[in-house]
Amino acid sequence: MTPSQKTIAAAGGVVWRMRDGAPDVLLIHRPRYDDWTLPKGKLLTDEPELIGAVREVGEEVGAEVIVKERIGTVKYDVGDARKRVTYWSMQYREGDFVPNDEVDRIEWLRVGRAYTTLSYKFDRKILEDFASAPVPDSVLVLVRHAKAGKRTEWRGDDDLRPLDPNGERQAQALTPLL
Repeated sequence: MTPSQKTIAAAGGVVWRMRDGAPDVLLIHRPRYDDWTLPKGKLLTDEPELIGAVREVGEEVGAEVIVKERIGTVKYDVGDARKRVTYWSMQYREGDFVPNDEVDRIEWLRVGRAYTTLSYKFDRKILEDFASAPVPDSVLVLVRHAKAGKRTEWRGDDDLRPLDPNGERQAQALTPLL
């Protein structure tokens, strides 16, 4: 990457569902590029990666998902810019795909078949990373308390110390993630 090269932030997911004890993964076909890839898209201004990933998967394939874990980040050149895409493992919950301008077809495939169908090496790397870990059956989220008012200025029980304005923003930012 050159110092003046623009970075495009994006996020997406390896969307999967279990069939006969093994995961099928979702691939999308984009008619504009005539390629097979994982669902992903550009982040909105100041949008957290995880929220953008869930939004993009919903927009592209109509899927409601349960995010399981972060898989990794890939970087590649797109024209004169550098694209940075972070992916999560996303268990398919429900939804109905409707063909659209961006995605005209989807396929649910076993990991091995998906690997050979994907058009790009960076997608295959993410799929390899997904396949190298056990399929998660639960998620544990650890959250440290948000920024609170100064302890020295609070006379009551510390468990009841109110959040300061920054802590309020932190707590609000957690709402869509949780």
